[in-house]
Amino acid sequence: MAGKVKKSPSRRGQEKMRRALRRFDLATLSVAVLVIASCLWCWNAEYRLGVGSPHGYAYWFLLVLAYPGLVFGSFVNLAAGADTGFITGAEAPVLGVSAFALLFAAWLWVRLAMKRRWNLAGLRIAGNFMLILFAWGAFQLLCGGATAVWRHGGVAPRVEQRSK
Repeated sequence: MAGKVKKSPSRRGQEKMRRALRRFDLATLSVAVLVIASCLWCWNAEYRLGVGSPHGYAYWFLLVLAYPGLVFGSFVNLAAGADTGFITGAEAPVLGVSAFALLFAAWLWVRLAMKRRWNLAGLRIAGNFMLILFAWGAFQLLCGGATAVWRHGGVAPRVEQRSK
């Protein structure tokens, strides 16, 4: 029984794959930059998501990315019974590390799986998803920045004087 002979992709197909990989890598790198920026912005900020805090936007961005890692860590904690008191007061680094772990795992899985299967459409979809994630993260940081400027009095309504 002879196996299927695998054809090698054409040069044009290889170039399309290289462009899609490059686009995906750049999109993932930009999300990683946003994770770093969010983590640095929240480093010494209080972790309060219920209050309209300027840091809350960046915390939400980190929390959404870090959630799968936090669930896994919670299961490990339940199994081992470890003390998690060290997290209190250090939420930003914990969320940042967990978000980076998820981002790295997603990047590695997409790179290996899509390239091995030569799935150009799947790679483009993954790149678009990363771009959407980047746009949402940038929007969160901009909203947090606008809230910070508003809270610190940088934005004030213009008062016009009426002449009599």
